[in-house]
Amino acid sequence: MPQRQYPVFVIPLEGQPRDAIATGNNAAWRCECKRELPLVGCTGALSGETEKTRIECPTCQRNYFVVPTNKNRGSVREVREIKPHSQAEKRL
Repeated sequence: MPQRQYPVFVIPLEGQPRDAIATGNNAAWRCECKRELPLVGCTGALSGETEKTRIECPTCQRNYFVVPTNKNRGSVREVREIKPHSQAEKRL
């Protein structure tokens, strides 16, 4: 049986939600900067993003987190743009 793909939203820091596509605990979406290639990521913990689960656009450096449904690394609920961490926080 093929993997089921389903629509989810990308929630930007500013502006209107946009469409993304998910399958299992993975999602693909276009960055706010309109980068030609999609960003791809998998869900993390219900408590929020970590360094390993944060997705950074290589073109504009916006950051995203794929939010799970009901459990850590569960199926995709939505993709959220998140505020970038300061340089001091990145060093910790």
